[in-house]
Amino acid sequence: SVSVFSRNSENMSLKYPDLVEQLPRVRPPFLSSAKRETSSTQCIKSTTKSFVLDAEVVAIDRTTAKLMPFQELSKRKRKDVKVEDIQVRVCLFGFDLLYLNGEV
Repeated sequence: SVSVFSRNSENMSLKYPDLVEQLPRVRPPFLSSAKRETSSTQCIKSTTKSFVLDAEVVAIDRTTAKLMPFQELSKRKRKDVKVEDIQVRVCLFGFDLLYLNGEV
């Protein structure tokens, strides 16, 4: 299972169902686009039992793929968000793996 938490440990999984849904399927960015399309390798290896990733959720413009100001995130519903109704798309910038399989 995947959960999204704020810096204050508030569970934000209901606000970001799109992240919860897509994270297990993300392909490694270091592969060329051609290899990424055909690769069965995913960012989360099968040997991973648990992890905590320190990351930032950033709003992104749907048509230009440009990053949006932080305030755009406040336009998203906080609860009962349906993926198909999301107007403010987001991407995840991971920068620190804090725990992996119970180890620091």
